[in-house]
Amino acid sequence: MNNRRNNQFRHRENFSPYSRQKNNESIRNQNRRNFIQFNESNALVYIHPSSNYNNPYPEIGQPIEIGILPSEKRVLEMQQNEDKKLVFEKTRGIKFLALPGNCENLCFDLKLGLERFVPHIPHQNGIDPLLKWIISNKEKISQNNKMKPLSFDFVCWRGLLTSMSVSPYEKFKDWMFSIILYKGTYYMCEIETDSQKEERIHPDEKTKSFTYWGHKFETYITSDFPGENAYGIDEVPDPDSNFSTIVSNSIGSHKLMYGAEIDCCFTDDHKELADYCEIKSSRGDSLSDLNFDRNQKFLKWWIQSYLVGIKLIKVGLRNDDGIIKKIIDCKVDDLLAPKRWWKENICLNLMAEILNSIKIFCTEENCVYIATRDASSNSIRISKPRRDSEEFSKNYFLRNWFKEKF
Repeated sequence: MNNRRNNQFRHRENFSPYSRQKNNESIRNQNRRNFIQFNESNALVYIHPSSNYNNPYPEIGQPIEIGILPSEKRVLEMQQNEDKKLVFEKTRGIKFLALPGNCENLCFDLKLGLERFVPHIPHQNGIDPLLKWIISNKEKISQNNKMKPLSFDFVCWRGLLTSMSVSPYEKFKDWMFSIILYKGTYYMCEIETDSQKEERIHPDEKTKSFTYWGHKFETYITSDFPGENAYGIDEVPDPDSNFSTIVSNSIGSHKLMYGAEIDCCFTDDHKELADYCEIKSSRGDSLSDLNFDRNQKFLKWWIQSYLVGIKLIKVGLRNDDGIIKKIIDCKVDDLLAPKRWWKENICLNLMAEILNSIKIFCTEENCVYIATRDASSNSIRISKPRRDSEEFSKNYFLRNWFKEKF
């Protein structure tokens, strides 16, 4: 037993998420295999064979929180509530964990309020909230360089990074995002694909229920302020009321700034990213029922948590009828089961490769580039629409009010 545990430890040590391994030659060779530029308007990044990315972790930094972005909706609500306004400003719009006294023998019905739920419309605000945050914190994050006022190479949401990195394992999922190089920084914004729009407007009952159940569970164990009771059974979840963390990080030679929606903070006095926790629900009666080895949803749990330095996930164990019976702790490191069929190093190396390829191909300032992964495709296509095309104007997302500040 001890030998087995030691082997597991050595495996994790060799693939430590925050180690800085020197594999630049490997990355250069990998780039020559996986990136092909056909002309100035089209290029490909190959996803498969994924064995090309089965190398040690890329050189990667530790995520650092540089700001908090409260929900604009909650800010407006609190401005009209004098009793809570000052506390809200002090806590910076963070939501807090509010567990029941006993986390066993529960009966949290996740179906309550489903008929009144208004689903979130993804990408409706693009990266406008991030752009507004950058303007408000310009003095803190800018550098004395007119050609490149921000020190970051890439600005985007965490969800975009997650989508690109898990592509080898989500073969039937498509995605698309727009890229604009502006004053030395690549701004990236997701675009809703036709299939994503169809799934949002006409979801099947199973998808609709599972999506709602995840949001509803949060209302049972979170509150607006430390020490308050949870929102409770009567609360209909509002995905637009969540707050986000703003994180700086690096992968390879690339400096990233990304926003990430956060479920809650489990300490009353937030000081670091590790104070946050994810909230998830899953079918089962105990931790051993969560099939870390075979279920790829746990890869997304890991990627999402890892990118923002979260160490803990609160998991609500439910039955098939959507009733939470128990709440347990799941350490993010435990998702790296020794016999898992997915490999997180492949995902991180693919992310680094895509970012490398964007820098190589997308070189024209203030121009639109489109990165597309079609369902079942073995590659990612990067294209450059003409400036006078509808595709260009439709996907140009940088606002004039942002550019005027730089």
